Amino acid sequence: MNIAEKIKKQTDNILRQRTINGTEGMIIRGIVSGGGSPSVTDLTTHRTSADHDGRYYTESEVDLIVSDLLSTLKNRGICFAISTVELATTQVIPLTVPFDMTIIGGKMTVETAPTDADLICDIHKNGTTLWSTQANRPKIVAGQFSGNITVPNVTALTKGDRLLFMIDQVGALVPGRDLSLTLYCEVV
Repeated sequence: MNIAEKIKKQTDNILRQRTINGTEGMIIRGIVSGGGSPSVTDLTTHRTSADHDGRYYTESEVDLIVSDLLSTLKNRGICFAISTVELATTQVIPLTVPFDMTIIGGKMTVETAPTDADLICDIHKNGTTLWSTQANRPKIVAGQFSGNITVPNVTALTKGDRLLFMIDQVGALVPGRDLSLTLYCEVV
């Protein structure tokens, strides 16, 4: 059972216990964040006359909050950063994958843009590139400050996999500076 299933089970148990007792509704404070879903404050407009102190929510409101929480817990990112130095093709960053994940996209940014040539990076999993189509490797076009990352050919990451982030090409005149590359992942 993964963490999202455990939280859902615990939440279901709490909700069931409160319903059986019949003494109060589910209390949730300060757990909703971002994603365009209602915040706890927004949910106060859905109160009924029985909610005299504003702490109680309907079952459907609790389901909405739990759904948003589980979605938030499922999404993670892996970030590689090289800061305060000019970029060079000799720079690499190793990382061990902390749990099973699937790569769903990503973004790359720099504070100083590369010039006269694109900045191209690669990530290897256990010694093999994630992008078997080399033209799709993460890239920031010369003169730009960011670039989206094409979903790689290899998207499955397993706990314990070794990732190696490397710079394959830098700008010819200005190599670029303060690089951050984030892979957007979902927990499996």
